Amino acid sequence: MPPAPALPTVHGPPLAPGAGARVDSHAHAWIEPPEGVDPASALALRDEPMQAAALSKFREAAAPRRAALVDCQPPHCGRDARALARLSRASGVAIAACTGFHLARYYPHGERPWSDADSAAKEFEQELRQGMAELPERKAALIKAAHSGVQGEDPAMWEAALAARERSDALLLIHTERGAQVEALLAELLGRGVPAAKVYLCHVDKRPDHALHRELASAGALLGYDTFVRPRYQPESTSWPLLQQMVEAGHAASVALGLDLAESAMWEDAGGPAALVRHLERELTARGFSAATTEALLGENLLRRATASSSERTGQSSVGQPPDPRTSHD
Repeated sequence: MPPAPALPTVHGPPLAPGAGARVDSHAHAWIEPPEGVDPASALALRDEPMQAAALSKFREAAAPRRAALVDCQPPHCGRDARALARLSRASGVAIAACTGFHLARYYPHGERPWSDADSAAKEFEQELRQGMAELPERKAALIKAAHSGVQGEDPAMWEAALAARERSDALLLIHTERGAQVEALLAELLGRGVPAAKVYLCHVDKRPDHALHRELASAGALLGYDTFVRPRYQPESTSWPLLQQMVEAGHAASVALGLDLAESAMWEDAGGPAALVRHLERELTARGFSAATTEALLGENLLRRATASSSERTGQSSVGQPPDPRTSHD
């Protein structure tokens, strides 16, 4: 019998759905900005002792469940899978890494390293199937693509990402600019044959249009909400009402929650990755979300989408919800 599908990690066993892990579905655990990146875009997260200690607190807060995160920094613009492996080993937190591409501003001199779509696709697929460039014994878990909010921009990079996704059947994690033009983007992807269940649209709670989110969820996409511990986005009046409305409308299986703490100062201000449990999970409970819904939002939705094949049904019915998802009794 073949092994059950699971998400590769940079250290330790893979992540499998159904095990009750607490997963930050959009995280950053290490960013080493390359030389030549515009200082205005050079996010830095490279205080290894601080980060290892904060990740250990996440493991302790999640216990007895497994603590995990999806690191969303792709290669050549700050990812170091070796550093991720050290942090995972030191803290006991499982870390899944991604391949793919980001916006041009995160690369040296605003230029990505690939000469054409074929070379980029080859690297992405190799990292997903064989191993990452700086950590060849471990595979990337997802493929990242970045949408600037302008349709038709970066066509070679999108060709590469979609080709690698099709050949690997990986989940396509998409950076959006506050959800700009996300409906047009999803329509284009579906028109090009990308399975909706394999599309993960991130940062879309920065555009808290409930009707739009219902439409995206009904189409089958996974929606990433990640501003709950970032006061500048006013989550009390945006993300929390949006999440409540989505769950009440029956779309709890279409949302994944994360923290998106991409700089050292964010870790300090928000309390680090442990805020997923100490703040976000506690708030879900206090606001009346059921244990089953909480489990889905804090990892299960992401893991099921990422590990299912495109031929499987992974839409809204993939996580059963109780009749009243706001009640605390399952």
